[in-house]
Amino acid sequence: MSVGTVGAWLKSGGFSEWSEDCLAALIACGINPDAAGKHSEMQDALGDAREQHREKRIADAADPSKPDHEPNCPMNGRKPIGSPKPSGANFRRGDCSCYESTSPQVMAEMGDLQPPRGQPKATPLETWMLANSESGHIMQDTYARDAGGRDDPCANVIPGYRPKDSFTVLHHGEAGSHGMHEGITAEEKARNAALAEKYPNGKVPPDEIRNGMGANASATANYSATGPRNPGTGLDRSMAAANAKNPAHAQAIDERRQQMAQQLSASPAVAGNPALAGKVAANTVNGPNGPQPTQKAIEKATKCIQDKAEQKLQEMQRTTVDKDSTVAKSQASKDAIAAENAKRAKRRQKALDRGDQEQADRLKPIENFSQLPASERKKVLAATEGEVAAREQALANPPQPDTRTPKQKGDDCLEQQGNQLAAVQKTDGSFPPFSGSLPGF
Repeated sequence: MSVGTVGAWLKSGGFSEWSEDCLAALIACGINPDAAGKHSEMQDALGDAREQHREKRIADAADPSKPDHEPNCPMNGRKPIGSPKPSGANFRRGDCSCYESTSPQVMAEMGDLQPPRGQPKATPLETWMLANSESGHIMQDTYARDAGGRDDPCANVIPGYRPKDSFTVLHHGEAGSHGMHEGITAEEKARNAALAEKYPNGKVPPDEIRNGMGANASATANYSATGPRNPGTGLDRSMAAANAKNPAHAQAIDERRQQMAQQLSASPAVAGNPALAGKVAANTVNGPNGPQPTQKAIEKATKCIQDKAEQKLQEMQRTTVDKDSTVAKSQASKDAIAAENAKRAKRRQKALDRGDQEQADRLKPIENFSQLPASERKKVLAATEGEVAAREQALANPPQPDTRTPKQKGDDCLEQQGNQLAAVQKTDGSFPPFSGSLPGF
């Protein structure tokens, strides 16, 4: 089930990821629950929408019988790819920004773009908002790795971090120029400057990382709930300054964000679910600009977003243990999983025989080391202690000359991190918090 249609562009996450209370708070704040998920999938979705629109407008501009680029686009005047810019560089495909226009033609074109996997087309409004947004990290990506180390597992400071799987929410605008993402980015820079003075060695304690998650979650909820109604009255100075850089586009985004927020509460997924609709209504009050969320709804949405970011970090780390660690790849782990599943099969059949489907579902086969009972994980760790030590020695001393490819080096680093995490995994399968690194360190 989806709220709205933007979920057609995304592969995972969305409506089913949230509790009903979180859904109600998010929808009351104007946040589409489907517009949250893995960073890589969010990037693919908004990039796909932009590229499809660029492809159309570049092709149209090359045909004199069809429309030129939009007036806001630097390629207006039917400038072809490869022709010189005033700066001396040549125009390239990515310079087409017709998707930023709010002309009736562009809005109609947005509704004609095709989401991946043959999904039904999204509404023009939601597709336009997708194309005019960016994937906003709730945990700042740079805390998890050394400077310049994006997509390099060996640069991880927080073990098991997988940047493509990091949790993001659609942030309207662009980090470098305007809107919500610029405002949140400005706040992050100010926060990091203060942290650099407090921690001159560049090491960020776990509680500061969590505070940063909370700040980004709060800014996401507050902006979506109230937003800057004009360039002079933003959420704070950062947001006002962000919109002042590109006030017309920031205002266009804000107007459409408000339209989309009103549509969310009226969507069939909400209207057709009396319990959810009642909770959305309870989280909403009438304001000067129409329905707006209560303060409790904003606080609940903030908590839901932060909790989800923390949950997704734990999931990344479990994936690293289960996919990459020496422990999880060992024969001892495979044998323990097989033995556990044999026990489960007997208990599951008994549950089915007495008609207890709920219990039977809980006893479905497991697949990974982390799913083993804590007592069994402990036994596997003890049985593989020598194997892990030998492997760690080999990983720490690769053959010289080192002929490993970057991917092989990355896989080896993830194996080391997986072993590190497996050794500290708690009884409930979670991991303790780790310190991070400030940008530039």
